[in-house]
Amino acid sequence: MEKLVPGGDIDSVKIHVKLGVPAAHRPSPSPTLQECFPYGKLLPVEVVEGGLVASSGTVLAELGDASDQMIIVVAAVTVGY
Repeated sequence: MEKLVPGGDIDSVKIHVKLGVPAAHRPSPSPTLQECFPYGKLLPVEVVEGGLVASSGTVLAELGDASDQMIIVVAAVTVGY
């Protein structure tokens, strides 16, 4: 690990997440996002306009779907120290 992270301390790496979300669907980042990363310090999540809204071709009323719309979010994760 020493070659990848100076000092080998993976808990000190910094994680930056940037999410591209369609403008009409911009949520606030979940506080549980940190749980997705087994180590490091999660920096403030950046949410920008992007992603895609498209038809999924399926409506699952039993799951609360009101339309066949699917929302695609693009994530860029940068890890540094």
